[in-house]
Amino acid sequence: MREDRQSLKELALKAKDSFSIRQMLMAAIVLFCTLANILMDYLAPGFDFDTFLNPAYWISLVVQQVAVVMIMLCVYSFMIDKETQGNEDIAALRKTLSAAHCKLSEYGLTQKFDDYVYVKNYERKKRAYRIKMERKIFRAKTDDRRKALEEERDKGLACIKFIKVKYEKIIIAEIFSRASLINPEDESMSEHRSKATAKMLCNKIISVVMFGVLLGTIGFEPVNVGWNILIKTFIKLFQAAYAVYVGGSEGISFARGNLLSALGNRAKFVQLFIDANKPDSAAVANLREDERRIEQAEAERILRERDEEVAEMGEAQ
Repeated sequence: MREDRQSLKELALKAKDSFSIRQMLMAAIVLFCTLANILMDYLAPGFDFDTFLNPAYWISLVVQQVAVVMIMLCVYSFMIDKETQGNEDIAALRKTLSAAHCKLSEYGLTQKFDDYVYVKNYERKKRAYRIKMERKIFRAKTDDRRKALEEERDKGLACIKFIKVKYEKIIIAEIFSRASLINPEDESMSEHRSKATAKMLCNKIISVVMFGVLLGTIGFEPVNVGWNILIKTFIKLFQAAYAVYVGGSEGISFARGNLLSALGNRAKFVQLFIDANKPDSAAVANLREDERRIEQAEAERILRERDEEVAEMGEAQ
């Protein structure tokens, strides 16, 4: 009996793995379309071409579809935030980037890192231009055309910084875009509540208010409940459920795919630079000693200016 129960459990797990949520959704769509096609034989659909000339029809249609899109976008954003906060791999990579950002400043490598990124972008632009021209050369149908494109490629590579080319540019601010916000060594003692509230108003509340204003401009009148209304309600519920599914699944997919991969590439890029340019222990000690002397001299200057201001105020009195 125990073996039978275990085998049944294994079969259930295999069935669950083989029948994914996406497959279930596709099956539900097929079932819905089949039922809708059958119900058409039992209902008398009416059609009036003048409906398309009525502005109220188009306004109502736009509002309904905007509502569905907003549901999908809200769930998409919510699931990205939820996955970002709960995913340990994402949290670890952001912590790594935060530590790397501190090391760049600690080792005095900020300017050197800027130069390093500039060179890398130059190389990326050059590579993108070469690939672009080689595609054109490959598609050339005559030898004269191919030779002219090869000459154009060589001239372009010689003055690549003056040519506009679409390529994946490395942006330093993007590398550390969220790392600085989660820095565990942040010395701020303020809650920054007003700043957070303003950000929330810009990102969240405005869209809600705009949608509310749009709905407020439309008048609604009660209608008689019948089969037509029930079918439309079912269709809208199905559409909203599909929007929730799409937004949620795509949000999780983005966080676990694109976002995680991008953070991994950023951390690897910065860490390779730090490992290659990290000063030895003696140089690090000298840097810290220089910083200590500068901070001490600055503190003495600030205190001296304060004492002078106090003395001047005493003489004035």
